[in-house]
Amino acid sequence: MPRRRGRGGRGPKARSAEQRLGSAALTYVMKAWEALSDEEYRTWRVQGKYQRTNGINYFKKINLRRARRGEELARVPPPFKPYDGRPILKRLDIRNRGGWITLSLELCRQPTTPMTVWSARPCNRGVERPAKFPRLGWLPEPEDGASEITELFFQKHGEYIKKHQVRLAGKRIFVRIRREVDGGADLYEEVKALVP
Repeated sequence: MPRRRGRGGRGPKARSAEQRLGSAALTYVMKAWEALSDEEYRTWRVQGKYQRTNGINYFKKINLRRARRGEELARVPPPFKPYDGRPILKRLDIRNRGGWITLSLELCRQPTTPMTVWSARPCNRGVERPAKFPRLGWLPEPEDGASEITELFFQKHGEYIKKHQVRLAGKRIFVRIRREVDGGADLYEEVKALVP
């Protein structure tokens, strides 16, 4: 009798494209770690202690973010950039034209660093804070002070909305943006709006 794999005899679940890209980035970063000089290793180890970690983990933390952004990897720790604290997000503009929903983030100013967009599934009006905020992707380049995120939102949540036949009118949508910097992610900014 053949052995059954996994639950119910099914094989292991296939890895997503994002998981495969993450593995490829980690392999790339670890090869870069092996190519460092002894002096560069020492620099990462010393800076890692200031970050309450070891050198290799600090190197991965910085360079996995750079690899994901398509930037050149850092051979030495980059200088610290303080957060200026000025808000970027103004509001979430949701339009409903006969069932055709569009989402746009209005910005107070042009971002000076790469930003990511995160959003929960559509929530009931009474929800104050959703449990999960999955990453949608990179903040699209703003045009006339606004970034269109409709495509990002429906790429992530469209299948769920369709499968569960969620009626969007009257639902509350929460969106966050987060500055992605070498030393780690900063605090996020959050906006929410009702679908008209």
